[in-house]
Amino acid sequence: MGAKGERGNGAELRTARALDVLLTEDRPGLEVARGRCRGFLSMRWRAFRLTRWLLPGAVREDLTALLAWFAAVRLAGEPALRSRLRRVLEEVETGEPTSALAVALRPAVHGHQLSLVQLRGPLAEHEKTETLRTFESRTALLAHARRLATPEARVLLRVVGESSEKSLLLGDALAVGLLLTHWLERLPADVARGHVHVAVDDLASRDLDLLSLERVVQSGEDARLRATVQDAVQAARTELAKGWPLCVELGPWRGRLLAFTLRWHAATLSAIEMRGYRVPAAGVPAGWLRALACLVASAAGTRVPWS
Repeated sequence: MGAKGERGNGAELRTARALDVLLTEDRPGLEVARGRCRGFLSMRWRAFRLTRWLLPGAVREDLTALLAWFAAVRLAGEPALRSRLRRVLEEVETGEPTSALAVALRPAVHGHQLSLVQLRGPLAEHEKTETLRTFESRTALLAHARRLATPEARVLLRVVGESSEKSLLLGDALAVGLLLTHWLERLPADVARGHVHVAVDDLASRDLDLLSLERVVQSGEDARLRATVQDAVQAARTELAKGWPLCVELGPWRGRLLAFTLRWHAATLSAIEMRGYRVPAAGVPAGWLRALACLVASAAGTRVPWS
């Protein structure tokens, strides 16, 4: 295994450890619990140490706890982990939190009168689709993406005081676009684990199938796969472009913060495009130079980066 692959595995291991600490039932105090949420998100997202300071100060800790919850749910591939996450919500509801995530989440949920149904939604969707390797059609796959992603967008918008129908619909589109980008970036790793976020119909249209896909993904040079990845890049960009006007709805400051987040993910799509629609097994490189470029571009305005 190459150095990049080792670094990728190391990052996943560190994230798993941070998640375990987040869910350990040792009854930490609120400030310790919030610190663990920040630590977990910093392991999960390289830019979080910078972007957390751009979050609105009055709700920064609540947003951090909620982001940690949804990030943990996205990792909930194993029944044992899902059981621990269900316990978190039970403790938030009963008022007897024992894990850091429950301790940090409870004031966010009750302070903003958030629906536990929305917090449970993505977890329930993971459970329903646990045995599925993929979906038959692109329509079914997008419906799955919406059930996973849109509850998070709506919860976060409520916390920052945005509840208009227009804002919610724009947020829905952005959430789906970001999830499609995440799936695309993780294509090699997910295929190796037996989960394919490409519809069977789309594979069949290019004479690909689930049995041969892992070999094709590993080679990275199959023209049929690159064309499939190109379609996936376009699908993600379409959803992001539909929701991008939310940056305007949120106003100059919050809109630029959102634009920074969106540009960070849009850069992933551009990097894949520049590589000839090849998705590297070790992930798309990202770091402080990308963060700086996104920060400068977002400070200049909230325009969609695609013509």
